This record gives sequence, structure tokens and C-alpha cells, in this order.
Amino acid sequence: MNLGVIGPQQSVWEVEQAVDSMHIPVTITPLIYNDYTETLRIVSENQGKLDAVLFTGTLPFEYAVHYIHPECPWSFPPRDKLSLVFTLLKAGFLKEYDITRVTFDSIDQRMVYAAYQELGYAPSDIKVLFAAHSLFSPKYVEKLFQFHKEHIERGETHCAITGVDKVYRLLREAGLPCMMNSKSSDSIIRAVKYLLLSHKLDHIGTESTATVAISVEYLEEHPVYDRSVLQLLRLKSQIRDRVYVFAQSIDAAVYEEGESSFYLVAQKSSMTLETEQLSYLPLLQEISKIDLVRHVYAGVGLALQPAHSKRSAELALRRARTYGASCMYVCWEDMSLAGPIVEAARPKTEKEPLERNLTEIARRSGISASAISRLDSLIRQYGIEYTTSKQLAQLYGGSVRNFQRMLTKLMDAGYVQVIGKEVSNKAGRPSRIVQIDFGLE
Repeated sequence: MNLGVIGPQQSVWEVEQAVDSMHIPVTITPLIYNDYTETLRIVSENQGKLDAVLFTGTLPFEYAVHYIHPECPWSFPPRDKLSLVFTLLKAGFLKEYDITRVTFDSIDQRMVYAAYQELGYAPSDIKVLFAAHSLFSPKYVEKLFQFHKEHIERGETHCAITGVDKVYRLLREAGLPCMMNSKSSDSIIRAVKYLLLSHKLDHIGTESTATVAISVEYLEEHPVYDRSVLQLLRLKSQIRDRVYVFAQSIDAAVYEEGESSFYLVAQKSSMTLETEQLSYLPLLQEISKIDLVRHVYAGVGLALQPAHSKRSAELALRRARTYGASCMYVCWEDMSLAGPIVEAARPKTEKEPLERNLTEIARRSGISASAISRLDSLIRQYGIEYTTSKQLAQLYGGSVRNFQRMLTKLMDAGYVQVIGKEVSNKAGRPSRIVQIDFGLE
């Protein structure tokens, strides 16, 4: 998939780094601007040549969608409460700013108050002011800068937190205490995977989709609630990590609703393969192991359209909650329900040794198990004994640069050997001929 990434240079670079780290099979076309008003020209000139467009923030997205009709899927990485909490912690502990007196712009007010609540502040403990300017008004960036500057200089607030790159640069140049509310790499990956899935769904014809609805019930009387906000956030972050690892294994897009609900959308074939025809859900056991969790409920919905499979998943999830313990229900295409399916019912298969081997290769090489499994499947599918790194990159998909980085890591871990070079009459560096052996039977 050819993905256009629109935003300031630093933000575009952050997206490239996140995509590289997860080996997502996309080719990134950087579309860099100095001012968000350039978005209209950039989108008009480029979206016809792209498979999808990722805006690095809500500002350019909202500005572009107001004037231009999308010709391909568009998205942006959402800012979440956890990212804002860490921004506030960095402002307070690293910069030593007074985070009880802050001006905000382009950040949802409810999220701000929820973040403070997560840190243990009551509304009466804080004084926060929000910029009310419209991004369509003339000199929007300058107005936001003046808003922060005036309140800080009058002593009404002690620092500014902004979601606009240019405002942040102006505040820093003026020597004013400020923080950029950056996006987490998780939110970037979620947005990219959503676009990748949207692109795939346009090409899968009549294949059904599977939506998994996950709901986590916490032990609120757990001692960790009385200890540390950071401990609590770390445990909840572990839940998100488990969800995203599983989503990667089925090539799913993830949507979050709060800190306890998730939706995963994938092709039915990927979902049924990973769960052995929906006979168990490994994610239930993985999340249940986390110290803070009381129960995990899951509903799986199958339908031709993603919207229909989501409704089916919610129906199955409601039924799972009535069971009173961690379990899964499945709503099939004919709307019949199956369940409860509990983790103890997982069949013993020969797949477990393979999973352990994949995990060990992933640990040694620093590459995700799903990426290794994908590469191994291609080698088996095409009966490849040895080939050039370029040819293998074309089969794998995504950018050649990303694939070469992955190959280098595998080479360093001892799973790839260079056995020669391709002789060619063409100018340029000859391609390496490589042999890959994961030792998977």
C-alpha cells in the first residue's frame, strides 16, 4: 500500500519510525508542510496517486476534510488520555512546571479533565484554560500563540500544552514554558493499520469480516489503586500491548473506547486461522494473567460488512457479560450465538511448539513473530531455497528499505546467510543472493 503521510517534518518522521519498527507492509510517501494551510494543495496534487492518506494530526485532517472530498481512505492518529498523562508528568517532573495552572489548545476538554483525574487531581485543584479559536479563522496559529503568551505573562497560568507544531515552535522561540502533546507510537500504528485494513477490504471482494469486541473488568479494590498512578498506568498499558500483539497476528485494525474496551476488525479467514475456527481466543488468557484484571469478556461477530460484524460482536459481547466470568461468545453470519467459550477449552495442538520457536526467533532478532511467520510462509509457498534480497522484498511487500532492515537483523541473529551475488549487466550494486533458515518444521 502506498501511504501518503501529511504533516510537519518532525511528525512525518515519527510516523516513519513507528512504521519501520513494526515492519508494517506499506510504502510511505512523505508530504511535508510548513503551515497547515498548505494541506489543501498537497492533498489535491497527491491523493489520486495514493492508496491512503495519513494526516499526522487532527488539525490538517479537519482543515482538509472541510474543503476536499476524500478519493481514498483518510485517517489520523488520535491523541489518547494516556499520552496526555505522560505529557503532564514530563511537564511536572522533568521540566518542573506547575501543571495545576495550564493553558491548552486543540485538545478535548473531557480528555484533559480525565487525565488530571488519572493523576489524582480534583477539579478544584487545577486551573486550566482552553483556547476557543476556530482553525478556519484568519491567523489561527498566531491567535493560539497569543492566547498562551498572554495568560502566562499575566501569571494566570504557568505553562502551555499545545497540539499544534507551529504554536509549540513559536512558544519555544519566545522562551515560554510549554509542552507539545505528542502522539504515542501506539496511536500511530492504530491509524496506519486502520488504513491498511480499509485498503485490503476494498480488494477482498465477498470475503466476510470478523470484529472482536473486548471488554475488561478491573479489580478496583486491588492494592495498586492505593500505590502509584504510574503503576496503575503501566498495568493498563500492558493490556493495550496484549491487544495490539494479537491484532498484529491477525492483521487487524484496532479501535479503542476508553481504557477498557477495544474493537479489532480483520478478515474472517485470518481470525478463524489464528483461533482454530473460533474454538478459543488466546487474548482472553493473556489479559487475564495481568494482576489488575477481574474478568475479560469477548464477543466475535461475523458478517459481510464491517458495520454488520461490529453489531454482531456487540450482541455476542453482551451475552458474554451475562456469564459472569472470562469467556467469549460468537455471533455467526445467520445471527446464531455460540458460547460460552472459555480459555480452559483450548484444544491441545501441534501449533504450540511452532509458536514457541517463533517467539524465540523474534526475541533473538528483534523482529515481530508475525513478520517472521509471514516471511516463512512465503518461503514455503513459493518453494524458495535461495533468492535475491530484492526479489524476496517484492514478494513480502512494503518498502524495500524496511525489508532490508529486517533482513539485516535476521542476518545478525544468524538466520540469513549471503551465499553470493547476482551477476547483472545493469549499472548499480549487485543484489545479494541469500538463504534463510528459521529451522521451523
